[in-house]
Amino acid sequence: MTTGQAARQGAPGLRWSAFVFLAAGIGNNVVTFAEYTVLTVWGVEPSLAVTAAYLTGLGITFSVNRRWTFRHRQGRGPALLRFLAVSLTGYLLNLAILQALLAGTGLGPIPAQLAAVTLVAFFTFTALRTWVFRERRA
Repeated sequence: MTTGQAARQGAPGLRWSAFVFLAAGIGNNVVTFAEYTVLTVWGVEPSLAVTAAYLTGLGITFSVNRRWTFRHRQGRGPALLRFLAVSLTGYLLNLAILQALLAGTGLGPIPAQLAAVTLVAFFTFTALRTWVFRERRA
């Protein structure tokens, strides 16, 4: 599909999608970190708090990316299943990259995670754009 065809069909361009994806990611991280912080201050065990925040983040990320980043208008159910597969794959990639950076470089845990999440964001954006929220012909 050419850029002109995509524009006529309501599909966002690459730059717009990348911008909204980045903004959504930042917003999602602010919300989920706030949730994690509040829950831990209230005495919730950190692994339970991060799990709750992660689940909240999945809902936010799916909704925002479906509606605004990629303007997906087809079936929510199939897209959600693909989204969950990409999210799980991204999570596992993140863990693998993080462990490799911690074992093979002098990076500490915070810079290593920043590098890992940045690399995984490229994978996630590409997978969401080309597989999860790609408009399919009837």
